[in-house]
Amino acid sequence: MSNFSLQDWYLSDSQIKLISVIKHHVKAILVTPGAKQLNSLTWMFENHQILGQVSLQDCCSALEISISLIRIRMQYEIYANHLNLINLFNSQLPEVLSEEILVHVDMDLNALRVAKLIWSNPGVNMEQLIKLTDSDIGLSIHLEKLNKFIAKQENQYYLPGRNISNHQNINWAKCWSFYD
Repeated sequence: MSNFSLQDWYLSDSQIKLISVIKHHVKAILVTPGAKQLNSLTWMFENHQILGQVSLQDCCSALEISISLIRIRMQYEIYANHLNLINLFNSQLPEVLSEEILVHVDMDLNALRVAKLIWSNPGVNMEQLIKLTDSDIGLSIHLEKLNKFIAKQENQYYLPGRNISNHQNINWAKCWSFYD
């Protein structure tokens, strides 16, 4: 796949505009700290709707893309850009990921709880995670159980849906480009 433009995909003008809206928010999250980043995080992860503006749900519905896929992919981009977004947004772990995690961790609800904390606090370190759990739930054991789903950079944890060290799990990610 070399340098394809959006027009090369035979998308309608309205589809291209919707992709541009998503692209705008992705760029704001990745490169614009402050109020714009916070607004875009809210737009991306909290189903936030502003009167007269298109929501992520609207974009995904019109483009026939899973909103969960976009959010999981955004978590990967947050990891790839080594962002620390502790306590900046509140988001539900996508159901598809919750179900997969629960099956993998043999229905361990505390492991799922840890996954949810990492999802809503990408870049969290162990000390912050201990404070967020507010109890001794065997954090190290649960992090080990979640190894397939979390990624770690230095001492920061992310939940991009797959452990990044296993490259076969993220081949789909190479098709996502908001940088052109």
